[in-house]
Amino acid sequence: MNAPAPAVSIDAGRRIVRVRCETLRGTGRAVRAPLLGRLFSCQHVVSVRVSSPTATAEAQLDPEAAFADAVRDLARAVKAGDAPAAASRLPADCFGRATVTVSRVGGRLTTWRIGAGADGTVSFHHPRMRPDRVLARSLERLALTMPGVVDARLVGWSADLVIRLDAGVLDAQTLLAVLQHAVDERAGTPPASSPWEMLGPSTSLAVAATADLAVAALAPVSAVLLVGTNVRTIAAAVGDLRHRRLGLPTVTTAIVVGTLATGQFWPPASWPGRSTSGAGGTAATSRPSGGCSSRMPCPCRPARPWRRPPARRRRDRRRRSGPRPACRSAAGTSFPPTAAWPRGAA
Repeated sequence: MNAPAPAVSIDAGRRIVRVRCETLRGTGRAVRAPLLGRLFSCQHVVSVRVSSPTATAEAQLDPEAAFADAVRDLARAVKAGDAPAAASRLPADCFGRATVTVSRVGGRLTTWRIGAGADGTVSFHHPRMRPDRVLARSLERLALTMPGVVDARLVGWSADLVIRLDAGVLDAQTLLAVLQHAVDERAGTPPASSPWEMLGPSTSLAVAATADLAVAALAPVSAVLLVGTNVRTIAAAVGDLRHRRLGLPTVTTAIVVGTLATGQFWPPASWPGRSTSGAGGTAATSRPSGGCSSRMPCPCRPARPWRRPPARRRRDRRRRSGPRPACRSAAGTSFPPTAAWPRGAA
């Protein structure tokens, strides 16, 4: 079965050539490398943005080149371009992510963006640095260890790496190659969870624990938080079921549905074997008519008060009553409790 033909549209105002193809929904090298290699085989292509959710690839053309000539050269390169040569220069970091932008900087293909500061600094931006603070700090320490780097610091909100270089020792192109290699080594690994991403699961866990141990009225809130923190997982499971496949989202969704179906998020008054009685609505324990044959503690059977064993009760009574009195015979003779009883005494 032949693959569907891509749809091509041109935005002359923004100097963008947009390619739409269903095969671009994948994120692997086998899907992206052939198209990116052919697009970058044209020297007029400055950057390419690939989006898997929309199955599109947007090629940004050189603003200094004539637009008509650039489009003509791009069509010729895509039709008969040297895709393997250009694909071999693609960074490993451009695969595996849903949305990625690959730029041409000084003849090198990179996923970094470079900007020049007014005070002579150079800023390096990468989309993985903002959600993954561990990666950002490690890249900052790496830059500080390189000779020719006078200063390196992270900008808080944008997570840009601002570096001041000694141009006589190190240039920006060499530093870019080092940073790109450091990011490529972590390609394919999931980023560390940010505090905002962990806020939802942490809140859900805290509310669930409070509902189970202290305040049973929070059980419905716990159920709502459980569903809310798994909306994306449930949506992914629905998509998997439409394509008739099973994956981790489907298993997680089944666990969520099973958790809600067990009724553990509802107040204890709705549990089997418990009824609400009394003027104040106090929960009272009732035993079912059939009884319970289990010897384990059960909510259907009220617990019996603990009683001391008979031998221990007798020993406790003797200890409380004091010393044992002397024994007396019918003749009025008294004997100690430990003495032998005389034969013939009545």
